[in-house]
Amino acid sequence: MNIEFVRSVSSPDHTPGQTLQTLWSVEGSFYVASSRRMHTSNMMYLDETMVFPSDSTGNITDYRDLAVIEPSVWKVDEHKDLIEKAVNNENSIE
Repeated sequence: MNIEFVRSVSSPDHTPGQTLQTLWSVEGSFYVASSRRMHTSNMMYLDETMVFPSDSTGNITDYRDLAVIEPSVWKVDEHKDLIEKAVNNENSIE
């Protein structure tokens, strides 16, 4: 499987908190890995990394996550590992 890092991305309307989003190309499809660590207004604490399908610009096209891990990971190589797991899982369902 050819997994290629495209670039770091961020959404202009994301909520406050630490966020790292990376865009990946896998065999002509695109995915975003999104790590978030933050406290919400109702005292919840989020600390997770999720993978979503996206377009080539990094816009998420479907908010049903393909993979989720807790706690969040903050290295590009860790995002790549999660992308690979998500794509392998997605392909095994089809």
